[in-house]
Amino acid sequence: PARELSARGIVPRVGMEVEVRGERGIVLSVGSGRVIIDFNHPLAGKEVVYKVKLVKVLRAPEERVKGFLEKWLGRLEGAEVRVENGEAVLELPFRLLHSRELVRALEAFASDVEKHVKEVTRIKLVSTILEREVKEKETPSAQAATP
Repeated sequence: PARELSARGIVPRVGMEVEVRGERGIVLSVGSGRVIIDFNHPLAGKEVVYKVKLVKVLRAPEERVKGFLEKWLGRLEGAEVRVENGEAVLELPFRLLHSRELVRALEAFASDVEKHVKEVTRIKLVSTILEREVKEKETPSAQAATP
């Protein structure tokens, strides 16, 4: 990093924030033509205190399954969740199958459901590729009634 910094006209000093190869870091030491840079997050190793607000408690198995689904796959438009007789049925949009991370996310989702939703003993995934609307054929009496 020393050559890269000097090529850009930067004279590194201890505590200085620099960017090397697209990563931000803080210079820890400079000496003998070497520069040591810490690329860890500024909060790494520090104690972090959060203030949180509880918005809603999910009590029904269906709500909890849907909550875990949103946690691992995000909010999905067109997704439906039903829990019937210990089986969670997830109707997911077909476009979701193109996701590279789908298998890992579903494994994590299933693990959470197994641990935290005791009412569910089985998870079933349903994804519809093609759904056509079927028009009813007009009956002869309906055709005669229209002028």
